[in-house]
Amino acid sequence: MRENTELLEELQQVYAERLGLTIMITDANGERISSIAGDNDLCSYLLEHGDLWCQIQEAAVWEWNITRPTFYDILPGIYFLVIPVNNDQGKPYLVWAGAMIEEGTQRLTQQQLHQQYGSEPSWEDMLTKNPVIKPENKSWWIHRSDKLSQLIHMCLQDYTTYSEGEGQAQLLRKSIFSEEFSIDGLLDYFLTHKKEFDYLGLAEVEGEEQYKITRALGEDSRHLQGVRFALGEGFLGRAAITKEADYWEDIANNPRSYFFHRHHFYPKTITCFPIHRYDGSLAVLFGGSLSNGQVSSRAMETGEFLSAMLEASLYTHDLQKENNHQLNRLSSLVEICKLMAATPDLKRILYILVDISMNLAEGPFSTVILRNNAGDKVQLVSRGDVPSKIKEYVREVVQRHYGTTTMRNVTEAQLYNTSWGTTVMECPLMHRQELLGVLCVGVGDSSDQQLKEHQTFLHTLAIIGAVSLQLAKQEQEAENISSQADALFQAISQFDEEAFGKVESSGALAGDFARHMGLPAPLVNDIVTSCQLSYYSAEFLKEMLADSKVPNLVAEGKALLEGNKRIVWDEASIGSQIFALVAAFTDDRNGWESYFSGVEESIIKEFRDFLKESQTSEQEFTLNDEAGPGPDLVVADHAVKEQMNLSPREQEVLELVIKGLNNREIAEKLYISGHTVKNHVTKIFQKLEVPDRAHAISKVYQLKYQNNNS
Repeated sequence: MRENTELLEELQQVYAERLGLTIMITDANGERISSIAGDNDLCSYLLEHGDLWCQIQEAAVWEWNITRPTFYDILPGIYFLVIPVNNDQGKPYLVWAGAMIEEGTQRLTQQQLHQQYGSEPSWEDMLTKNPVIKPENKSWWIHRSDKLSQLIHMCLQDYTTYSEGEGQAQLLRKSIFSEEFSIDGLLDYFLTHKKEFDYLGLAEVEGEEQYKITRALGEDSRHLQGVRFALGEGFLGRAAITKEADYWEDIANNPRSYFFHRHHFYPKTITCFPIHRYDGSLAVLFGGSLSNGQVSSRAMETGEFLSAMLEASLYTHDLQKENNHQLNRLSSLVEICKLMAATPDLKRILYILVDISMNLAEGPFSTVILRNNAGDKVQLVSRGDVPSKIKEYVREVVQRHYGTTTMRNVTEAQLYNTSWGTTVMECPLMHRQELLGVLCVGVGDSSDQQLKEHQTFLHTLAIIGAVSLQLAKQEQEAENISSQADALFQAISQFDEEAFGKVESSGALAGDFARHMGLPAPLVNDIVTSCQLSYYSAEFLKEMLADSKVPNLVAEGKALLEGNKRIVWDEASIGSQIFALVAAFTDDRNGWESYFSGVEESIIKEFRDFLKESQTSEQEFTLNDEAGPGPDLVVADHAVKEQMNLSPREQEVLELVIKGLNNREIAEKLYISGHTVKNHVTKIFQKLEVPDRAHAISKVYQLKYQNNNS
């Protein structure tokens, strides 16, 4: 009996997880006979904080007089499935499965719960995730509950009087919870231990409106294996179309029996039971007698129990198979992410995309379409059986995705039927509203369920691919810019050696000071490059290095150096300030401070102290190797932000200040006015108790160091 109780609770848990409900069982006195199973959020909250259990106990003692599951609104707007279970001793049991809400009543139910229990928790979120009763899914709920009732009926039988119960309990446990489950083994068990059937079989869907007998056990039934029939054809086709259990007696001379006779099989009776599969399809369990022309009630009960057990077993194992399938896909995505992150090469990423997508969809071909910036050429990377009309199709894709504003905003994978009859899933490779390309995958002959799965996975793959492509593009651009900048720097030495010596030393000094300030490595590199290229005009650099920050640093730094009133010192970026300081020092080592006579910024004092330290350092440590670059400044972490008591917007502004942006750039980045940025910067300085940007960065670095070592 103990094993029986454990099996009952395992069965509750399986159905609770499957249905998304909490399940409990009560006897005629309203007492629970097993543990509560499931974690439906709404039900769990009402059980813990409300009077839901009292409501169930009160309703459980009523005379329900029901033979099928029914929906009961136990609280206003909140429903439970009440499932009757009668065992052989006539003791009534009720299964309570909930909680659910009815379609269209979410707002009213939310108001009711808010009035009764307050605003916490978030009722809107809880009800959004909760199972919903709809007119079109009521029969589904009732059918699932019927099967649960039949299985619980078996578990609740009195095993002292029903000797077969223990064996059936073990069989149920093995068929539902064991990985060793076998349909043939289950059917063979019933044929061996139950005398109601001489043969048993299973017919499953094979294509649209077509069925195939996949299992046939019993005397002479092997001839039925692999036989096909249409929906509505014969006894089996009728059961498939009505989706109801049925039986026929004395069928030896029934015209419908010719279906069996032509395969040398001659049954006297046949019983059919529908079985609902996880993918939404319907299978038909059938069986009967070869000698007796009558169907006993015992045969129908046994068939009902077998169909319930088989449906639960198939559903559980289908679900497990799907979970394993999804886990494998998730593992594949993780590996793809690692591979793409480790290989920021444009071509390699494209090859990975077409390989993975084609293997996933098992279709005829896969291709990535990239259009150049000018819009007059496209690049294709393809794999598989690429159709001869690919050029025509590519033009259609480009027109569809690049040429229309409606498609330009579409990020989800879309199905498209080509002119040669292949269905293609088109996945835009989008990054921040920029269309980088389109991944086109032929999906072949896939079911609606498979297409839905492909769509989800390919959409995720497209997101990962787009990010990887953007990173590869940025790295390539950075390499190009770096190469161009180095070429411009080296060119100075060819026509002005004296100027080359100056910009070379100013770049080295700027790099040392920027690292001393604890600035991030990318910003340090931009500052060094701007000093090395200060020989050129900012306008020329903008033409040569259009996508770099260097031209702006040079322009802003020279404006500061010249005392240009169009830019205020404390609104300039830290990079421009360092550029101006180094340029002034390079021009006049003794009188460089005169360039900034009207400026009262502590960064000037910081630079003055740095120069003294570096000069002393050179005298005292002439034998040492040149110090390597200092550690990059990590953006202020959560603990530092809390300690500084900054608002979310101030935190955003501070992070951009640390990255070296000036007020104008910060305003453009955050879509706010320059005046608002200036106010935020002033408040940040006040909260940090610092006079300028340099000390703000230093203060963040200091706080982070203290937190990491406390």
